[in-house]
Amino acid sequence: MTQERLTIDDSSDEPKGSDISTGENQKIEDIAADEKETLLKFSFSERAKKFSRVSILLTSLIVGGFGAYKAYETVESRNNVEVAGQVYTKDDLEKLRKTLEKSKLGESSSFSYNDAELVFDNAEKFLQKDWGREFILILLELKPHEAYSKVGKFLKYFSDADGEALLEKMTSQVSVEYPLYYYKYYKNFPYFEKILRASIGKAGNEALLKYAYSYKDLPEASEIFNKAANSVDVERQSDLIKYYSSYKDYTRAETFLKKSLEGRTKTRFNSVLLESASSFIDIEWTHDYIRKAAFDFPEGALIYFQKYKKLKDANSILQTAVDTFAVKGDRILIEFFDNFKHLPNSEKALIKSVEKMFSSNDNDKSFLLLRGKNLLQFQWLNQYITNAVISSPEYVSQHFGDIYQSFKIPGIEKAIHDSLALVLERNSKHIIKNPELRNVPWLSDILRQAIEKDPLEALKVDQIFDAFADSERFMKRVFQDAIKTSPRSLLKYISEEAANKEWAVAAIKEASSFYPEEFIDNAYNFDIKIYGTQIKLAAHAAHKNRSFQQIIGSAAALVRLDDKSIDSLIIDSINSDPKSGLSFYLAHENKQEEDEGYYKKIYSKKIRGQIIHQLIERDPKFLLDNYQKMRNMDSSAEALKRLVFRSAAKAPESIVLNFKKNWEDLPYMPEVFEKVFLNDPVSIGKHLEFQSETSTGAIIMKLLRKSSQPQIIKFIDALDEISLSKKINENLYIKYITNLDRIALIYSSQSDTKLNEALKLATSKDFLQFLIELKSSEQKIGSIGIEKLMSKVALEEVRKINDLHERPDTERFKSVEKMRASELYTLMVYGEEEIFTSTFNGFFSRMIEKMKASHLKGDELLKNSGFNKFRTLIKMASSFNRLQEFLSTMDSADSKEILRKFIRLDEKEDFLNQAVAIADTFNSIQDPVILMALSSEIKSEYKRVNEIKNKKATTVYGLLAGLFAQKKTIDDDWIIEMSQKYKLPNLLEVNRADLFDQYGSNVQEYFFYDDDDGKASFESFLSQYQGKNEWKIEDKNEFVIIASNARDGKKIEIFANKPNHQHDGSEKINEYFKSKKIFPSVIVHRGHSYHANDSIQRVAAGARIVSLGSCGGYNNITAVLEKSPNAHIISTKGVGTMTINDPLFFALNEEIRNSGKINWPIFWSQMEKKLSGNKVFNDYVSPHRNLGVVFLKAYNKNLQNE
Repeated sequence: MTQERLTIDDSSDEPKGSDISTGENQKIEDIAADEKETLLKFSFSERAKKFSRVSILLTSLIVGGFGAYKAYETVESRNNVEVAGQVYTKDDLEKLRKTLEKSKLGESSSFSYNDAELVFDNAEKFLQKDWGREFILILLELKPHEAYSKVGKFLKYFSDADGEALLEKMTSQVSVEYPLYYYKYYKNFPYFEKILRASIGKAGNEALLKYAYSYKDLPEASEIFNKAANSVDVERQSDLIKYYSSYKDYTRAETFLKKSLEGRTKTRFNSVLLESASSFIDIEWTHDYIRKAAFDFPEGALIYFQKYKKLKDANSILQTAVDTFAVKGDRILIEFFDNFKHLPNSEKALIKSVEKMFSSNDNDKSFLLLRGKNLLQFQWLNQYITNAVISSPEYVSQHFGDIYQSFKIPGIEKAIHDSLALVLERNSKHIIKNPELRNVPWLSDILRQAIEKDPLEALKVDQIFDAFADSERFMKRVFQDAIKTSPRSLLKYISEEAANKEWAVAAIKEASSFYPEEFIDNAYNFDIKIYGTQIKLAAHAAHKNRSFQQIIGSAAALVRLDDKSIDSLIIDSINSDPKSGLSFYLAHENKQEEDEGYYKKIYSKKIRGQIIHQLIERDPKFLLDNYQKMRNMDSSAEALKRLVFRSAAKAPESIVLNFKKNWEDLPYMPEVFEKVFLNDPVSIGKHLEFQSETSTGAIIMKLLRKSSQPQIIKFIDALDEISLSKKINENLYIKYITNLDRIALIYSSQSDTKLNEALKLATSKDFLQFLIELKSSEQKIGSIGIEKLMSKVALEEVRKINDLHERPDTERFKSVEKMRASELYTLMVYGEEEIFTSTFNGFFSRMIEKMKASHLKGDELLKNSGFNKFRTLIKMASSFNRLQEFLSTMDSADSKEILRKFIRLDEKEDFLNQAVAIADTFNSIQDPVILMALSSEIKSEYKRVNEIKNKKATTVYGLLAGLFAQKKTIDDDWIIEMSQKYKLPNLLEVNRADLFDQYGSNVQEYFFYDDDDGKASFESFLSQYQGKNEWKIEDKNEFVIIASNARDGKKIEIFANKPNHQHDGSEKINEYFKSKKIFPSVIVHRGHSYHANDSIQRVAAGARIVSLGSCGGYNNITAVLEKSPNAHIISTKGVGTMTINDPLFFALNEEIRNSGKINWPIFWSQMEKKLSGNKVFNDYVSPHRNLGVVFLKAYNKNLQNE
């Protein structure tokens, strides 16, 4: 269980001392038992609210809480200060242990940085108690980073042996820089040099330069430093400049500095040189380099003036830089005026720059409002400030208070008024939402007009009408207008103040019967005494078919219902959405106390059992991947047994990947792994282990030896033979191990095979045909493994031929020339996610040739393959304009039957997946004959499923019929009727409100991966923005931030991890987002399709544009829409390329920056003209043409409405 946490406002006033006497800090043994019980009767959260922080917290830890309570009373009576803090007493030690166990399982810790730092600062007081010592040891393991900065506080209380062991353990858990940076805190301990040397051995060159001062007392210090300095890459020579202050005491320091200064070639060297100049300004020979850098980089000369001001001609250098920017009208002179204000003509330069800046309509004038506060001594600037106010209405509406308080100048009120009048025309919400604009008499007319223009938005806000003398009458009139025109929205958003007015009650009660969902979603704002009956009625009506996540969001309403009603609603929702039930299981620990009763009702034993039952049946892999959460919900032996048996049938590899060593002795495990092998021998072969008897792979081998299945017995014999071969022929052994997944599959289907024969087949060109024959046969053993290997083999071949796209076809397709038509078919349908257009066409043409040569018709080919993925082939053939060519290989009647089969959904399989393939196909088909045949079959199927009252299938066919309405070649009244009944979402445009957050930022996140393509792609991506005045690039070590200049208070911020930091870079970005409370609205995956899932996992709920390259299939599209239902998805028919991605997304960002929105038809048309010379762009699919996404969005929406 995660501990309750009380949010601490560190900015609040805290008691400066407590005047607690020594007597009050008495030992816990001396405290009367009844007094201690009085204290401990408070719940943890109640204690957290009562007790203060710092010294009082420590008193609580030392004396078990009583002293802290006394101190609280003393401080409260003396200062009358409301104290908020968090108290950990002896009885909380067990909770900390559980937190540690969770962190080992990968879950986040609830013990904050500030709390940990506080404990380590005062370690001496903790270590006086046995339980306090245990507390410290647990916390060291839980928070090693915080502990490292405080090692000097507690290491002295441990023996040298224990202290060394502790420090070694902490060092293994933190980055290599920690021991170097914090060396001074532990350098007085005898094991100092051992720890430091170990860290030096692991550190890179940059760290050794950066912290050269930390090891300078070691005898070999010069050798370490010289080696690091000599090994610095050419591209990283700037590190020798940047860290000179760290290594300046070394003998050869100046030599290395000179070498780096002489070899500098890039502009960024100038920036580093000027920023670091103060560390070597006293070395006279460096002055020419500093002057040269300032001349080459005038921006740096201005920004870093304080660093080089000791130069005799520093002012002259600065003056040159100032003159340069004054001519350009650059806003840098406003931002850094303090650096050059001492120059004789500083004011003239500022005037020239401001005049130039304001003479252009393109410049963002809001910058003057942001940075001009330090220039108020210049009265001539007033006219420009008022000009900036009028020309930056969006910025003014968001920062009114700051602007009005900072610029008390003549005419400012009129300028603000005029500026806000412009906002009123564009977006009255900005005025309504800003509390600073209320109760300002000279803005009351603007506020009144905003309310009248957008009454719904106004009724969301408490006390907004208080600004008017006729507040009650005004609010009533606005309410009456809104309830007539938009009752649904009004119920969903109305404020508590307006909702409970006597004159509003009757109308709201009436509307709640028509719109129960909206009424319940806003239940917090409706007084139970007034609306009690309506809440109960609406809860039942609204939640009948709602998801678990939606029900969780209505806690305020449901808590008022009886247990029987709640169980009924929750179980219905769990049956359709069991994942959410598990995901939200621990959510109640983070909720307010008043909701606790509700969560106890939600997670009754019956509900928990139903969640686990549904997940075991429907998604055992998800449950195994989240096994610890399952154990928290249901730890019974019976649940585990049902889970592993179900997984063996549906997701066998998940058992192998999530196997726990304490499962080995469970009596049914041999039977489980027997089933795993028979369903997916490939996963067994992939994960077996010969080297260690205690590894998971070795344990699985032991379990398989207990099987009586002939295939498994023969496979185990083969494994023993492979193990012996290592001593005889290591190369042969490696060959066996490399192909063990294929060998396992061969034994599952041909148990009498000899090992050398199995290896020969596994490594031959006939292996793909072997897989095809297995797939189309009636044999079901190894079916999951067959599917995996078909995909693996196909993708390997597709990637190989993709890579040869610049070679002649005779060379490029040489490896497939002798393949059968069935093998080429398999390569296409299983390689869909990554196949190039030219690769597909090469395969397809050769397949057609092979079919003609062997007199094989298309329907026969599909039949021979067991119709395996035949919808994928038809979709791809349609997409690449080859469908008619394929249909022409068969008789007319047979081609019609194939199209009928294509349309008929097999409900035994994932029919939504099939439906998405059909929807994607519609986008490419232009042939009226084919379209008529498809529409006729859809009409027939719709009638059939409608008659048997299959709602889901009826919705699917209705939506597919609606897609035909977009085809001008189809003129059918029934199709038109279906398009009106089953509405399709409008994906034509992404508007400003969806792209920019409340801070005026369009936040984007790009994902790059650590391979050669990822590195090349990242460099190409950066080059789009480098050297452009409108964009700035900031290096954050693991990631970069690319930000546009603000325009009308709006800007774009792109966050991209560096390829060599594909994991920690993304984590750092995520931490940054959390700290700033921002979320990306644009997500771009820049990597191969096998990395796509990693990117999808990080898609934010608020993402509005998502690009996943060849996300292609249904699974990835579904996953994205689950994460962000309103996402517009850009995809490709094959693999994306940076020659398209970079100009495409740069143009997209320029469009967002300039217009604030995206109209897909217009934007895509512009890109088609711009990239017309690159044929690959034809493979890119705009969101408004991505019919698979359109269909899924419409399906989810229609299902919700039903």
